[in-house]
Order: sequence, then C-alpha cells, then structure tokens
Amino acid sequence: MGRARELAVRDREVRAHERAHQAAGGAHAGAISYDYRRGPDGQRYAVSGEVALDLSREESPGATLQKMQQVRHAALAPASPSAADRRIAAAAAARANDARAELARGGNGALVQRDTPAGDAAGGGPTGRYAEVAAMTGGELMRLGGRLDLSA
Repeated sequence: MGRARELAVRDREVRAHERAHQAAGGAHAGAISYDYRRGPDGQRYAVSGEVALDLSREESPGATLQKMQQVRHAALAPASPSAADRRIAAAAAARANDARAELARGGNGALVQRDTPAGDAAGGGPTGRYAEVAAMTGGELMRLGGRLDLSA
C-alpha cells in the first residue's frame, strides 16, 4: 500500500473515532481538534485528533450521575477505544459512583461543599478520587485522543 493511501486510511479512522466521541458526548463534548501530516501527494491527512469531555460536577448528585454516564458512554463510543479513552471512561465511572453514593446517603440534590478530611485527600473517599482525577487531567476537562507517530 502506498504512503498516501495509508495516510488516507488513517485519516478516515481518526475522523470516525473523534466524531463518535463528539456525537455521544453531546453538550459535554467540545470541538474536535486534528493534527495533520502532509502526504507525498501534497494533501493534508488527519493523523490524530482529540475531543474535550467535561468531567465537572453538576449542581446535584443526580445531574452529576446522568452527566458522568453520558461522558463514560462518549469515551467508549468509538469501535476501538484507546487507552486514554478507557482512562477517561474510568474517571467518569468513578465520579458516577461517587454521585450514586451521595444519593444513597440521602443527598437532597443540592451541591454540598465539605471540608476534606486528611484521609479523604489521600484518595480514601470521594473527595480524594475527585482530586486524583483533577490532578490526572489538569482540571475538569479531559481530552480524548492521542498522537500517532507515522514517521516510523
């Protein structure tokens, strides 16, 4: 297979993968961003891409639960989710579980601000997991996608 043909195949795969994330993410997905490589035929081909997904909490545990379920679905939407996609799905699932736990404790739907006990900050409870996810992502948005080196 020629180099231009390989790049064209990769371009279609990348675009389909990122569109799947965006379509499933709905209002919780940002715009698609692509990285391009110029082929031997002078055409630009998408070789990698990313979509930001919003992992921030909502005003109530119920709304957070629904949002995290959609974000998890969006992360796993492509036919072949990447390792980064699976990490984001796991982070969304952890936040969904925390929201479920808050609902089970009788959360009244309002966002509650709590002091963080020392054990919780070390990852022992929901606040620790939120901090871990935020540290892992650098904030509340996680980007789905990755870079593929086609120069090899």
